[in-house]
Amino acid sequence: MLWVTPRELLYHRFCPADVAIARRISLTEAPIRAVLWDYDGTLMDTYPDMIALMHTICRDLDIPADEEEIAALMRVGMPYCIAVLSARGGLDKHAIRSRIPPHNSENACCRPIAGIPETVRALQTRGIRQYMVTHRDNSCWDGLRHAGLDSFFSGAVTREDGFPRKPAPDMVLAALERFDIRPEEAIMIGDRPLDVRAAMSCGVLGALLDPDDAFPVEPCAFRFSSAHEIADTLCPKPIEQ
Repeated sequence: MLWVTPRELLYHRFCPADVAIARRISLTEAPIRAVLWDYDGTLMDTYPDMIALMHTICRDLDIPADEEEIAALMRVGMPYCIAVLSARGGLDKHAIRSRIPPHNSENACCRPIAGIPETVRALQTRGIRQYMVTHRDNSCWDGLRHAGLDSFFSGAVTREDGFPRKPAPDMVLAALERFDIRPEEAIMIGDRPLDVRAAMSCGVLGALLDPDDAFPVEPCAFRFSSAHEIADTLCPKPIEQ
């Protein structure tokens, strides 16, 4: 007889009617106790300002690129976006990087992603600890304070800690060690494959918040089309005996 662990159920294929049952079995037998959140595009809607800034930079440097293309490049990653656009313009990457201001409290005041305020409150109410694992510097705390969400988070691993960028596992591993989290009790939620890959390489569940279905084939334990789905999915009601 072939046995699987509760967590392995999340990666098996089931017919649609059985997916919810498999999730409930997995998450009641092995509950989530900590959520590691990405910041940009997951907790906070920083992309519109970032895209507008990059579009202005491209216009100033005579690099042809519209906002839709810039958005797609940024979903892969800012370094990738800069590399593609600078190469297109025949410029050194520094030509673009030097025009991007450092993150600070003035440009960290963005809106939360729809459904995030309700979700982080619900998770805290259900006893789940929450942390950030982000490429942004410590200005992420300014954004959370501006949105009134900072009190729901117990800590963060940020760019200022000096670890390699995701999908390297270092930032996630640092969070697990620093905050005394067992990998099997944690989930990383992000808006890009690099978040999921960093998590899975550490034995942590990876989930995509992907409302635009931008990464339909990326392997992950959960795929959320809205932040409103997250709390009830991660904290299901026990199956009645």
